[in-house]
Amino acid sequence: MEGGKSFYSLDYIIELGEKRMEQYSTAYQLTLGRTTNIIVVYSAVGIYLIPIVQDFGQKPSVVFEIETIVLVMILSCSLFYAIRLLIPANLAYLKVSSEYYQDMRLQYEQKMLHQEMSDSDRLKSEQKIDDFIKTAYIDEPAWGQQNNWTILTRKSLYYQKALVCGLLAILPYIVCVSYHISAQKAKTEKQGKTSQKIIKFVDTIAKNEGFKTR
Repeated sequence: MEGGKSFYSLDYIIELGEKRMEQYSTAYQLTLGRTTNIIVVYSAVGIYLIPIVQDFGQKPSVVFEIETIVLVMILSCSLFYAIRLLIPANLAYLKVSSEYYQDMRLQYEQKMLHQEMSDSDRLKSEQKIDDFIKTAYIDEPAWGQQNNWTILTRKSLYYQKALVCGLLAILPYIVCVSYHISAQKAKTEKQGKTSQKIIKFVDTIAKNEGFKTR
């Protein structure tokens, strides 16, 4: 093993497990921090979302209705995964170390160490106690590492699906926005023509009244 490290070494296994736990926990926090990308997509889509829904209620065209339904479905899927992403997860953390180096060590010392022991025997017993405690401790970072890795992979998947669905929703959104803008433009032009007709009608009446007055 590079650097003299070996998987037969309890110290190396413990060090590796603790590092992996910390790395996965940090990566999980970074994944949550990237939700700003999803929020940016939602902010862009939300600009015309309400007007689009209002247009849908008026049933303007089949194409617009289909695009609106597709938009809502994809956006709902994105929101579903975004919510699952933001639900707090139970990350694993190491227990208070005194449980091992104090409580457990004292229990082993009471069983294995005696006053009449020679220095060499005491040294061997202390080494055994140390190995026993390390063996018991290994399970904790090993379980925590697996737990945090499972959470990280699951949350990363939720993030990817939420972002991808949000980006896909932009396609039908652009179609719906284009239709909404064109419809608003046509409506404005129609209102302008109506206003001109009213003005002409008023002018005509005014001229007629003026003619009669004379």
